[in-house]
Amino acid sequence: DWRRDRDANIVTDVTTTFSLADGVSWPAPWITERVPAGGGASVASGRGVVTTGSLGNFAFEDQASIRYGSGMQTNTNVLLTFRHQTDAARPRFVLRSDVANLSANTAVRVGYDRTSLTISDVIAGTATVIATATKTLTVGADYRLRIDATGPTVKARVWPLADPEPTGWDVTAATVAKTTAGYLGLVVAGTNATPGAAQVVQYDDITITAGATGGYGLNYGMDYGG
Repeated sequence: DWRRDRDANIVTDVTTTFSLADGVSWPAPWITERVPAGGGASVASGRGVVTTGSLGNFAFEDQASIRYGSGMQTNTNVLLTFRHQTDAARPRFVLRSDVANLSANTAVRVGYDRTSLTISDVIAGTATVIATATKTLTVGADYRLRIDATGPTVKARVWPLADPEPTGWDVTAATVAKTTAGYLGLVVAGTNATPGAAQVVQYDDITITAGATGGYGLNYGMDYGG
């Protein structure tokens, strides 16, 4: 169920869990936009699983993308659990995308691969890293990611699931290029190896909160999938 908030352009905290049958699609409000050959986006063992294609060489055709809802946001807070199941996956959270399928576009992108946490401006499909921090993430271990995008400032931090959330930010970009509303969601890109191999990232407990001046006026009043 959803209802339009007529009094304020705000989305309340919405948490997606994956307590669903194995093999089903990601629950609403998530929309699978791109599934590569040999890849997929489905539920397995209580997790949302995203699998890339296996062409390699950073092929665009390997990418999988899942959009959050049908609306657009400017100011957004994201909190999610993720796990690298393979060592070369390149997961991204895309904010303020000007195209619904989150492909080559103009947007802000937060990357959280196994060795770094980055914030990038994406302009006409070309990404430029504007903030970065070194990270060492273990395959098969669970981590939390928080992103805060408010006006021109985007911040992110990553920490082990078992630890308390830190108060500081790992990366801060004070002046991102895209400050207007856009689509948001997850993209997982494949490896640069040739030949390639499918890469897998698992997700759980994804909470999206729209800022008071950046929501799209849809108030989802339930936990999906759990």
